[in-house]
Amino acid sequence: MKAQHKPGEIIDKFRLVSYLGTGSFGEVWKAEHIELPGKIEAIKFALDPESLDALREEAAILQSLSHPQIVKITDMNTKGDSPYLRMEYIEGITLEDKLQMDGKLAWKDALDLCLQMIDPLEEAHKNKVFHGNLKPSNIFLCRTGIKIADFGLGNHLDLSGYNAPERKTGKLKATSDIYSLGVILYRAITGSLPTGLEPPSHFIPQCPDILDRVVSKMLSSQSKRYASLSALKQDLKSASSSGGFLFARFLFILGLSLIVFAMGFLIRIRVAMGTLVLLGLFLLEWARPRIPSFWPLVFFWLGTGLSVVWIIERMYFFIYIPAFFAVIGAIWFLMIPMENKE
Repeated sequence: MKAQHKPGEIIDKFRLVSYLGTGSFGEVWKAEHIELPGKIEAIKFALDPESLDALREEAAILQSLSHPQIVKITDMNTKGDSPYLRMEYIEGITLEDKLQMDGKLAWKDALDLCLQMIDPLEEAHKNKVFHGNLKPSNIFLCRTGIKIADFGLGNHLDLSGYNAPERKTGKLKATSDIYSLGVILYRAITGSLPTGLEPPSHFIPQCPDILDRVVSKMLSSQSKRYASLSALKQDLKSASSSGGFLFARFLFILGLSLIVFAMGFLIRIRVAMGTLVLLGLFLLEWARPRIPSFWPLVFFWLGTGLSVVWIIERMYFFIYIPAFFAVIGAIWFLMIPMENKE
């Protein structure tokens, strides 16, 4: 859309510097204070009477909120031919810009971004304020974290793919924002909107099972969705830390296996190695993230364990059968793309 204003135009004590774009209800410009060079703010102009009502509503809501991750309002002028809302200028790009450039984020980065959004939204919900218009273009990525813009515009229905289904007939609730968060998280992980029943791990095998369950609950029908952001936050933290426990679990089970092996060595080597192999398989099943290399690792572990048993017992003739499993597992694992082993 062509801008209605021009660079250099004076609005009160601010000079328009550059056109930032046009949102749902306003044209946004970067502006610099005439008497205080270096003081930069953003000015959003109303496009029409409906836009003016939306700006008034946004101003009223922003004045009632105080959180460092919510864009602050500094002034509003509804008089004259160019009513505007003046607000904090954000250095950075939007999540939409990021996704347009990169397609998607690493699942842990997407999860971290979603967690950052919980606190400002929770602060708003405590004040009975629901965003209702959450989408990547309203989320700014700054050096210090994220900032959320366009509070209050959700009362002016936007039928984009980020809005909860019940928004067409019902009023804004906390669950509406949770649904929108789920769509944003899904797109950030997979690069696409959730149009089917496929969980994130269908596209990104590294995603842990718990993350699939969290996203599914965020996108469920209103009655089955998270009722509050605090409950969602707890599960998101669990999903975020799930990958971090894998190495610790590995060391724990490996240590247990070695203890059993050492005890079994005094009794019978076959029993010890058999126990080690079984505990190893248990470890893989318990600690694995959802990666395609799981079964190759099973083959490798099983074949290697059996091979060691036969070598120790000096039954060289029978080494070929278990060794075959070990070789197949190793080749299979090496053929998997590196990004799927992470």
